Amino acid sequence: MFSQEVITFEKHKEWFEGANMSPLHKLFIYEDSGMSAGFVQMKETDAQSHVYEWGFYISPDAAKGTGTKMLQAGIKQAFYCENALKLYGEVLDFNHASIKLHDKLGFTKEGVLRKHAFVKHAYHDVHCFGLLRDEVE
Repeated sequence: MFSQEVITFEKHKEWFEGANMSPLHKLFIYEDSGMSAGFVQMKETDAQSHVYEWGFYISPDAAKGTGTKMLQAGIKQAFYCENALKLYGEVLDFNHASIKLHDKLGFTKEGVLRKHAFVKHAYHDVHCFGLLRDEVE
């Protein structure tokens, strides 16, 4: 989810259909007042791990607070429906809103991969966040 390229509808559709067929992927569209407001995906590292990497997008015109509500629902889905042991995410260093959101949701910063991703014509650090099932109320 670090790609900054414009992705065509056909490429999105191709990716979605492939991910939707994978037993390791879980794909969710978050709705607020009957309107699509965001997207959350979770991918289990392997079929036995119960460890999921997540990524998400929030609609640019979503109401303030939508990201928090959407991700709280995603956390519940991961731990109570998918039986996850751990949920983790990677965030580019310039994505301050996502870093703040992970902190707010109780994730632990587990490390920084220095100069790890080449995005927007430069290398960037990647912040790694993790949340364990027993850390969720």
